[in-house]
Amino acid sequence: MNEHIITPASEQVKPKAYSYIRFSTPEQAQGDSQRRQKDDAEKYALQHGLDLDDKLTFKDLGVSAYRGKNAETGRLGEFLEAVREGMIERNAILLVESLDRISRQAARKALRILEDIVDEGITVITINDGAVYTAKKLNEEPMSLLMAILIFIRANEESANKAGRLAAAWAAKRDAAQSKPLTALVPAWLKLDKKTGAFEVIEERAEIVRRIYRETIEGAGYGLIAKRFNDEGITPFGKPKKGSKGDTHYWHRTYVQKILRNPAVTGEYTPHRMEHADGKKVRKPAGERIANYFPAVVDAELYQAVQAMRQARSSKIQTGRGSLQNLLTGLIVCPICGSTMTRKSPGATKKGESVFVCAKAKAGAGCKFHGVKQHTVEGFIVENIDRLLAEMPSGNDTLDAQVENLSAGLHACGDHIDNLTKALMDGYSPTIAAALRKAEQDHEETKAQLDDALARQAAASDAWTSKRIESLTGALSEEPIDKTRANVALRQLLNSIVIDYRDGCLYFNWKNGGTSSAAFAWPEE
Repeated sequence: MNEHIITPASEQVKPKAYSYIRFSTPEQAQGDSQRRQKDDAEKYALQHGLDLDDKLTFKDLGVSAYRGKNAETGRLGEFLEAVREGMIERNAILLVESLDRISRQAARKALRILEDIVDEGITVITINDGAVYTAKKLNEEPMSLLMAILIFIRANEESANKAGRLAAAWAAKRDAAQSKPLTALVPAWLKLDKKTGAFEVIEERAEIVRRIYRETIEGAGYGLIAKRFNDEGITPFGKPKKGSKGDTHYWHRTYVQKILRNPAVTGEYTPHRMEHADGKKVRKPAGERIANYFPAVVDAELYQAVQAMRQARSSKIQTGRGSLQNLLTGLIVCPICGSTMTRKSPGATKKGESVFVCAKAKAGAGCKFHGVKQHTVEGFIVENIDRLLAEMPSGNDTLDAQVENLSAGLHACGDHIDNLTKALMDGYSPTIAAALRKAEQDHEETKAQLDDALARQAAASDAWTSKRIESLTGALSEEPIDKTRANVALRQLLNSIVIDYRDGCLYFNWKNGGTSSAAFAWPEE
């Protein structure tokens, strides 16, 4: 490297530096990319006398820079926001492995992202070549600007070529769809014979699908059909989600609705592709539907009649300008079975108040049907929000220890898998094969726990927590309360709220790993 930002004397204050780690796909998180980038940043900071911040290390794990999502909605966007709000000093240094880690968009857009960063007074250093980028340098040294543009052009071309190859491969598969399945994924009422490549109907499930359509035409709603199936003990399709709380494996109105709008029941298949819009991955149709791809289990005329009925029903529903009616959507949990709780309104023709009830009990799948008045819970939280936030535990020490232990455990799992794989290559052994499967399962579970701990660790940062608290209190102080904005802030601060009507307490499970409680009503049991 021909130029250095600083060669500090021993008495000088070390410049503050931050690292930005990003890789394009979640699968890469299982490889060596993150560790390599982290180690390189630490090594560079040590060699050049930089004070590398280890609390605000910005990571966009599994976020693609080709579509620019990392700059729009990821941690790179948060980094810029932190600089603009004074959380990060404007003369700080941002360490990246290479410029394509910042963006792989078209060169014009990628350059704009780099300019946004340096215009905030940040110095960008690319570790792989030691290049330094500042606003002054880009203004005064044309070769530096040209080099950045050339790097961005090359990175964008590489990503575009890769996307083109994937698109071409998918198009070829689609053209051959009539003779060979596009994918092994099939609707829950079918199965694929891998030897013959033919789809087979699982008749008992197909009959359940036909019944859903028949009862819908007869006037039954989604919730009623789900309740009937649960009352009759009909086994839902699929398996319970791994790691889910409570017994969540039961028929739900949303799954009934999903089956009713799926054209696969008539044999049609719609190829889809993932596109990026507004910083999010969106699943969109990739061409026309392929007729007679699957075996039909529902008559096309019945399917169209149900779609017309659904559309007419939907047009009568008033959404109230799209605002949330439940401040605690996605947060509240049943104290008995651990399932989510949902809002139940009395209906337009009935008197009474909206209540929170166990979703499992509402669907007739068990648990206790007990309503807790919505206004009581929400009113308590709104009126006591300052006290509840003041009692929020820090949890930082616990989280740091968790991350350290899980990281060590993940490395140990990886080493164990490597040793077992080598042993298996020397000669097949059922015992070693079984041990390898168990080790791989342990690795996946440990990684999931580490990802969760890292997310909670980031959420526990003082700067970010303060910002979310400010957003929450601001939304709750509006007239009327902005429930949508308040709900977003609450979900950034909390994992869940257990409404235990039995002892009259709310139990808050915070993202930073701590818990707290507060009495909101008289005990009901």
